Amino acid sequence: MLNGSVIKDNFCQGTISDTDITLMWNTDGAPVFSSSKKSIWPLQACVNEMYPTCKDNLLLLGLWFGKQKPRPHTFLKPFVDELQRLGSHGLTYVNSNGKSVHSKVFALCCSTDACARPVVRNTTQFNGRFGCDWCLDEGQIVTRGDGKARIYLPSKGPLTLRSKAGFLDDALNSTSENPVNGIKGVSPLLFLPVFDIVEGFVPDYLHCVLLGVVRMFSGLWFDSVNHGKSWYIKQSGVSQVSEKLLSLKPPSDISRLPRSLAERKYWKGSEWMSFLLYYSLIVLLGILPAKYVNHWFLLVYALHVLLQDHVSDEDIISAEAALLEFAVGVRTLYGEEFSTFNVHQLLHLCHAVRNWGPLWAFSCFRFENNIGQILSLVRGSKCVPAQIFQSFLVRSVLPTLFEKYCSVIDMHVHSLMNRLLCSGTYVRKTKVSVDDVHLYGRPAFRTLTLCESLAYRRTHGFLPMKTMYRIYHRLSYKSLYISSAGHKPANRNSDDAVQLTDGHFCSLLCCAVGKFYCRCLDACECTDSVALFVTPLSKVFGQPAFRNKTTNVTSDRFLNLCIDTGENECIAPDRILRKCFTHKRNDTIMVVPIPTTNESD
Repeated sequence: MLNGSVIKDNFCQGTISDTDITLMWNTDGAPVFSSSKKSIWPLQACVNEMYPTCKDNLLLLGLWFGKQKPRPHTFLKPFVDELQRLGSHGLTYVNSNGKSVHSKVFALCCSTDACARPVVRNTTQFNGRFGCDWCLDEGQIVTRGDGKARIYLPSKGPLTLRSKAGFLDDALNSTSENPVNGIKGVSPLLFLPVFDIVEGFVPDYLHCVLLGVVRMFSGLWFDSVNHGKSWYIKQSGVSQVSEKLLSLKPPSDISRLPRSLAERKYWKGSEWMSFLLYYSLIVLLGILPAKYVNHWFLLVYALHVLLQDHVSDEDIISAEAALLEFAVGVRTLYGEEFSTFNVHQLLHLCHAVRNWGPLWAFSCFRFENNIGQILSLVRGSKCVPAQIFQSFLVRSVLPTLFEKYCSVIDMHVHSLMNRLLCSGTYVRKTKVSVDDVHLYGRPAFRTLTLCESLAYRRTHGFLPMKTMYRIYHRLSYKSLYISSAGHKPANRNSDDAVQLTDGHFCSLLCCAVGKFYCRCLDACECTDSVALFVTPLSKVFGQPAFRNKTTNVTSDRFLNLCIDTGENECIAPDRILRKCFTHKRNDTIMVVPIPTTNESD
C-alpha cells in the first residue's frame, strides 16, 4: 500500500512524513446469535507500515452492538475526534532501537463491503440511484427473474468519476429525503484529517469479486433455474465438475481443500478465490461452451495480475482492458440484467490498485477473519459488548506475558498460546535448521545416487564426497512449506512444485544434508549444507491454452503447460521464489504459480 500513488503524493506534498503512521480501517456487521437480530459492528484498523503478514497488526477501535445498523454520527465521532488529535498533535513512543520517535497518525483508506460503505458515507445503497461510490453512473432498473434490479451497463468511454470537492458540495445541498447524486447528507468522515471520502474507499475483491461475481456466475452455470439457457451445465456436467474438483491436489498454502458443487452454498471466500484462480479454467474446460470459458478467462487473468506482489503500470493497463472486455461480455453473452453492481465495481478495481497497491494490500480478508475471532469471545447472551471488551483486553496482553515469563521455547506452550490467541497457525512438532532451511521428519541415511552426484557437479563444479547424507522429504524455506513428490502420495495436498527465481519450474525429489565439500581426514569443524534435488518441469512452447484477441492477453502469464523432463538437477534453497498449483492432464502438467504469499486466506 505504501507504493500506491495516494501515499506517495502525500509524501511529496509534505502532508505525511516518513515517521508518521497510516491506517487502513474497516467496519462491517456480523450477527451474534442465530435466534436474534442483534449484531456487532467492530471498527477495526491495521497499520500500513507493518509487514502485511504480521498477525498482530489489527486494532479494535470501536464496537457497535444492537438490532439496527450504526448511526454514523454516534458510531464514528470518537474515531474522528481521536484521529483529529493524533493528526495534529501526534504521539511519542520509543522504538526498538531505544530512540524516541514522534509520529502523527492518519487513517487514509477504508476497505469494507458495499452494504457498509453507505452507512459510514451517508449515501444511498448500491441498488439505489447513483449508488456507485466512485462514479456518477445512475444505473437503470430492469426486470430480473420475478422482480426488478438495478444494473450498470458498461460503456467504452471513460467513467465520470466523483471527487472529494463534488461530494462535499452534494452533501451540503442534500437531505436524507432529497439526496443529491446519491448523497444524503454530511458524513463525519468529511472531518477526518487527510482522508479523501471518495478515493479513500476501495472496492474490496473479497466481497465484490469472490462472494459477488464468482458466486453469481456459478449460480448461472449450475442452478437448474437456468436450464433453458445456453450457458447452463446439465446435471451430468455438474457431476463431472465435482469429480474433477475432488481429484485436485492443491498446495497446503491453500487452506481449504476443494469441495463438491453440492456444498457450494457453504463455500467460504477463500474457497471461491481458489476456484477462480486455480480450479475454474481446469474443471470447466470441455464442459462449459468455449465462448463462455474464454470470457471467464478474462476475469481469471485480471485477478492473477492484480494479486501479484508487485504490479507494474503495464500490468494495470492490461488488467483494465481485460476487465472492461469481461464487463461488456456479460451483457452480450448473458444479458444486460446480469450487469450487476458487482460487475460494475470491476471497472474501478484497477484505479484502486493505482492508488493503493495490489488487491491483497487492501482486501477485507484479515478483517473478516478477525470478526470471527471477536465473535468467538462471546460466551453468553448477556452484556455482549462487555464480554468482548474484557476478553479482548486479556488476549492483547498475552504476548507480553508470554515473552516475559516463558523463557523456554516449548512446542506445547506455543500450541496453547495459539489456541488462546485464536490463531490458526500450525506448530510442527520437530524441526532441524540448516542454512535457514527447516527440515521436518526422521531422515533416511544413504549415499547420493550417481544421478544426484552428477547433478551436484553440474551445479557446483565438483563431485560431492562419497559419504552418508541425511535425506529429508519435508522442509520449509522463507515460510514456504515444501514436500517431495513421493511423500505421502495419498494426501490431498501436493507441495512439491515451485517456481525458481529465473522463472523456471521444478518438482522436489528430496533434500540432502551433509558435508558435500569436506575433504578432512580427521574430525573437523566443517558445517553441513543443504542441497535440493529436483526434476525440471519444461515449458511447452506453442499455442497458449487461452487467448483473447481483443485485448491481446494470453494465459501464459499465469497458466503454464509443462512436461516432466525426468532429469535430475541440484539447486540451492535460495533459488526458490514461490510455490505452484499443478494438475496433470495426460502427459501435460498445468502449472499455476501462487500470485502472492502476503495474504493469508
